[in-house]
Amino acid sequence: MVEKSQSQFKIVVLGEARVGKTSLTLRFCRGNFDEKQISTVDASCLSQTVSLGGGSSAQKVTLNIWDTAGQERYHALNKVYYQGAEGALIVYDITDLESWNKVSMWVKELQRYLPAETPIIITGNKCDIQNRQIPLDEAERYAMSVGSQHFSSSAKTGAGVNDLFRNLTEKIIEYKKNQKDSQPKFKQNTRGRLNIGGMTDFNPDANVRLSRTGDAKQTQEVQKKKKEKKGCCGGGG
Repeated sequence: MVEKSQSQFKIVVLGEARVGKTSLTLRFCRGNFDEKQISTVDASCLSQTVSLGGGSSAQKVTLNIWDTAGQERYHALNKVYYQGAEGALIVYDITDLESWNKVSMWVKELQRYLPAETPIIITGNKCDIQNRQIPLDEAERYAMSVGSQHFSSSAKTGAGVNDLFRNLTEKIIEYKKNQKDSQPKFKQNTRGRLNIGGMTDFNPDANVRLSRTGDAKQTQEVQKKKKEKKGCCGGGG
């Protein structure tokens, strides 16, 4: 049996320094957590394959997850970082109010560089810690207001990590499908018309051919009638 071609999606991970972006990515891609993980200083890309569905209809998707290179401290991410991204994850620390206040800035950044409707997930990391500074209902309401979805997660325990990446993957697949369905489809019917995305328009070239054919038939009929008429009148001289 021939295997289905495997999709690959680019995901960018955004958020303030020390919120756990790299730790979340490592937890998802490698299944581990390092208490002594230092802030990322170089841009990195890790990959992980996600299986959606089951049986013969199972779909495998490779996620190429891009982690920032420390520039988030200066809010100076290069637009190349966003180029080709099909989904985004914004991370904040539930114990750090300032990191939550910057989430809206990251949303605007994404809206600036990525196409409208690009799937975005917002996650409150470190949910294993009790010192929550941002009410969960407030975070969920904000996520909904910007067309996103909120997840609680913990890079340390792994809670919610697989769920948020799986959800983001499903949203990207739906987004790509909607993009494909919205593209106009060109189809010519037998009457010289073009069907464009459900609307019908004339094909000028086909109409010219039809018109010429019709004119020829009409001319033949006129000439035939003239001959018949001439024959009748000529007999009575």
